Amino acid sequence: MSDFRAFRHIEAGWLDTAPRGLVRDRIWFAGPAIRDSAVTPYRSAPMAGYESLCLHDAVLIPEPFSVLDRDGVVQAGAPPSDPPSGPVAPDRTVAAGIAMEAGASVPLGRFLGHSLPVAARRHEMSGAAMQRDMPGTSLVGAQPTAPQAEALAASGFLNSYTAIATPARVAKLHLTRETGRGISRMIRPGIETLRFAAEPYEVSRRIAILVPAGRERFMRADRTKLPVWLRARGFAILDPDAMRIGDTRLGLFDMISVLAAAATIVIDDPVQAPLLGFCDPGATVIEIGIDGWPDRSIASCARLFSLEWRLVLGPAPHYPIDRGPPSGARQALRTETGLAALDAALTAADGAPPRDAPAF
Repeated sequence: MSDFRAFRHIEAGWLDTAPRGLVRDRIWFAGPAIRDSAVTPYRSAPMAGYESLCLHDAVLIPEPFSVLDRDGVVQAGAPPSDPPSGPVAPDRTVAAGIAMEAGASVPLGRFLGHSLPVAARRHEMSGAAMQRDMPGTSLVGAQPTAPQAEALAASGFLNSYTAIATPARVAKLHLTRETGRGISRMIRPGIETLRFAAEPYEVSRRIAILVPAGRERFMRADRTKLPVWLRARGFAILDPDAMRIGDTRLGLFDMISVLAAAATIVIDDPVQAPLLGFCDPGATVIEIGIDGWPDRSIASCARLFSLEWRLVLGPAPHYPIDRGPPSGARQALRTETGLAALDAALTAADGAPPRDAPAF
């Protein structure tokens, strides 16, 4: 339980994601079977708030991230699939800590869009009151990945980060958590600090960030065709999980430089939406969405970072009735990208696609 009232940094709210309206074939694109009402949910997006509280004798599970208070109630993260059995010994290295979501199970976009703002709040609140109530406080979480560690180091937080590998009981645990849903404008300071530490470096003016197989919500009939189709139109495929663009490995600031030089970004992975903050204002973001299953994270980030947002809606998922799912498929619901609509969006955004551009 918390021994202090929660301090509210910012209230949850709403963001106007389509200030220019939702004009078909100009702002959004889809096949003729998709009705105009399909884009109504994209007119606005929820914005998460943030609050902080102090927990005594809390259990921090580093990966997958979860925080349990001393009564065993989950205060942050998902309920652990394998909760600690028996008493958890106090961590000898951390008497007072600030819980932070990190590690290999946390995608880079999630880390930059949530964990980095938490670290920033720690810096903001590390005044006399915190040093009096929680002396020697450090950030605590799982072992950060290489790009996560780069982000912490560049932001000045790595030296105050303590990595743990197993669940630990922390005497005083400071927890900053989201309230409500969506992306918060609190992501901007941390991302812009990283962005202005890198110079644009053009690998391709066209970048695609595609959802990996393990995170896609539905099976797409043209999933294997989409990367080939994009490469034929001059797109370089950026994989933030593997930190690669094509076959080239990247460091964090390499990736920031590549995105800063991009003019058009095609993205269908809402988890990586905060990476759009590394693009220069005015760049065009083309989101690949699904009719009836809106996720406003990409639209929110485009609005927060002054990017030109466009939406391509694929058809609503359906169950095939003539045959079963392919061998090894995890989902029976199927949809597709809508390549004709995507081609129309590209043409409207920056003219005819360059067919002679190098492929990555």
